[in-house]
Amino acid sequence: MTWKAPEHWKRSLIAYMVALSLSVPWYLAQRNERVRPSVSGRVIEVVDGDTIEVSGLGTVRFVGVNTPEKGQPGYQEALDFVSKNYLGKVVLVDIDDESPRDTYGRILGVVYFNGTNVNAQLLRCGLAEILFLPPSEFDPSSWE
Repeated sequence: MTWKAPEHWKRSLIAYMVALSLSVPWYLAQRNERVRPSVSGRVIEVVDGDTIEVSGLGTVRFVGVNTPEKGQPGYQEALDFVSKNYLGKVVLVDIDDESPRDTYGRILGVVYFNGTNVNAQLLRCGLAEILFLPPSEFDPSSWE
């Protein structure tokens, strides 16, 4: 004797597969949502030395640089530098055309304040190291 799935199970499975096939492209579109190439906004929070929250844009990760993580030497200095100089200020974010978002959904870009490249400034002040993760339109080795 062979077992046969009830007809309503088959209908439920088909409905589930259709729903899944429709939701996956929507989810991927949300993750890869295109962002405008350059956006201005006020820095409303400094997350750490290489990540800020910008009004009207969201969380921005400074592309091409890496500052120490919490608990590591240099963390507080980088955090204080960004907080002191940019918190509450209006910045321009040049979003990376090649990789507009990282795996955490943060916007990747070069941050400018009064025409100065903040990413490069962190490197020049010794508060960050180069972190080049291709693809990227930016070459941080040219900022030093």
